Amino acid sequence: MAKKAIKKFKTAFSELLGKSPYDELTIVQVADAAKVTRQSFYYHYESMDDFVFDIISDGLDDAINKDRRKNISLETIFVRILTACRTNRNEALNLYNSSLRDRLVVFCKSYFAKIVNEMIDGLLEKNPRELDDGDRKFIVDQYSNGLTYNAMNYIADGMKEKPADVMPSSTSLRYSFKLYHCPSLSTG
Repeated sequence: MAKKAIKKFKTAFSELLGKSPYDELTIVQVADAAKVTRQSFYYHYESMDDFVFDIISDGLDDAINKDRRKNISLETIFVRILTACRTNRNEALNLYNSSLRDRLVVFCKSYFAKIVNEMIDGLLEKNPRELDDGDRKFIVDQYSNGLTYNAMNYIADGMKEKPADVMPSSTSLRYSFKLYHCPSLSTG
């Protein structure tokens, strides 16, 4: 029953967000549209914001197929994420233009950092090498900040361009390892 209720909430929320700004939506509206009680909502989520970030995380995971993160390029992941934003244009713009924007930026940085860390782990599994914690943090911070900046600008500009046209050409992790003096990871 819990999975059905969550799915109903998510479907109702997406429909409502496509028509109304996030800051005007209430849990009562979402529960009513989902035909589920407000108490059921609070059983699963502490707040509307927590609910939204759960939806975003699930959507991004679905877009990039989280089980394959280590086997696809960072460029492909980024394009898939932008494509998901563009596919859900109204929802993305409503969230971007809401009171959640600052938290959305923090969430994106954290999400991209997790992906980059997983990709580094994948590269290290294939080519066992030492990677200094400072170098790793630098690479992760560079990418998570840069990808977040590009994603937020893409949304702010109305997602007019094709996602593949937005992808900076120098975001290959292997290129990064060469660039940031980690040549032992740039081969293989």
